[in-house]
Amino acid sequence: MASNEYAPYRDRIVKKGILDGSERGTLKFILPLFEDYVISTYDALEQI
Repeated sequence: MASNEYAPYRDRIVKKGILDGSERGTLKFILPLFEDYVISTYDALEQI
């Protein structure tokens, strides 16, 4: 596949919030709802 053939797949994944493509030439994985998970886990541990 040529690199331009990946663009539609890349765009779909970025729109779903799985990847961050804001920097030219790089992709970063984003973990959706991870912040909420960490906060809820921390709150639960504080109650113990």
